[in-house]
Amino acid sequence: MYFKLLLILLAFLSASTIAQVPPRSAHPAFKGIELYSWQNPSSGNWQFSLLAGTNRLKALKEIREPKEIIDTSDLLKQRLVHLAVGEQVMWGNAEFRELSFPPAKVVNDIVKFAQAIGVTVTTSR
Repeated sequence: MYFKLLLILLAFLSASTIAQVPPRSAHPAFKGIELYSWQNPSSGNWQFSLLAGTNRLKALKEIREPKEIIDTSDLLKQRLVHLAVGEQVMWGNAEFRELSFPPAKVVNDIVKFAQAIGVTVTTSR
């Protein structure tokens, strides 16, 4: 009796956990996705933001909007997983001297991870 109850509870918890994971986007974004990065001066950690692509330059305030900040490369990878297969991500920081790229090892790791999940990350370095 208790065993059956435990199995039912585990099945319910597993189903509710799965339901909370956002699925991958069905289609790539119309104008792609923009990725920006910078090093936090206080902690030294690399931070990122992923924003919808547009035909205009973004303001630094828009890029560093607190709700848009992704605090680590691992969290960035978790966000990349939800992009559509075939998504194009442009990683560009050239417009702002406050933005920069992490070390090549980190950049390469993110690019290879994205490639493995069917997302293309192109850098402007």
